[in-house]
Amino acid sequence: MGNTLSTAFNIGTLSGTATRQGVVNPVDNVDIYRFTLNQNANLEARINGSSAAAQLDLIFDANRNGLIDDGEILRTGSSNLSSRSFTEALPAGNYFVRVSPRSSSASTSYDFALVATPTPGNVSPLPGNTLPTAFNVGTLNQRPASTFVARDYVGALDDRDFYRFSLNQNTNLEVRIASSSAAAQSSLIFDANGNGLIDQGEVLQIGSSSLSSRSFTRALSAGTYFVQVSPRSRNTSMNYELTLVANAV
Repeated sequence: MGNTLSTAFNIGTLSGTATRQGVVNPVDNVDIYRFTLNQNANLEARINGSSAAAQLDLIFDANRNGLIDDGEILRTGSSNLSSRSFTEALPAGNYFVRVSPRSSSASTSYDFALVATPTPGNVSPLPGNTLPTAFNVGTLNQRPASTFVARDYVGALDDRDFYRFSLNQNTNLEVRIASSSAAAQSSLIFDANGNGLIDQGEVLQIGSSSLSSRSFTRALSAGTYFVQVSPRSRNTSMNYELTLVANAV
């Protein structure tokens, strides 16, 4: 079994459940596995050790340098803790799991399971993370109502998504946000000075998937607006569904 990212055992594309077993000890203290998600998914990881605690780290090599740098360990679970299983929302991409003894002097056999539940996105191209690179929804307020639904990921690997839309008449806009495993926040924005930045006073309203304000309605005049989707708390990841419903008045 490989003990570096470049020599990791390749599980391949994970579309359901994968299980693996092995042994780690003071001489061979790390086993690393690689897997691919070809669409957004909620990943559950479970780790068990026989005679000592085994630790499983979920890793994303963000800069693709073949090393595990600061910030590239997304989650950790241990076989003798309440965190021996965890679930993490992830976008499509290549990932690694690293198994090691929790104590450098310990030896243990282990088994782990990875379970991927697809939560496919429906937006292409992917929404940008600035106002100028926002996904362009187009004009929303055709009568009697116009609805746009976007499903995607925000979190540790992509901390915000922006959507741009236009209204050509006075409109009551409803914004709904729902998320899978943690709270997502939606912010309605009007770039009043057109500088491509979010300045003071340009956030018109905020809704969160964990609060009673997970949907809100705002009366808007004709113009161009943005919605930002982001995690409500740092270091959380989620798959979300954003719904915009425009009713022309």
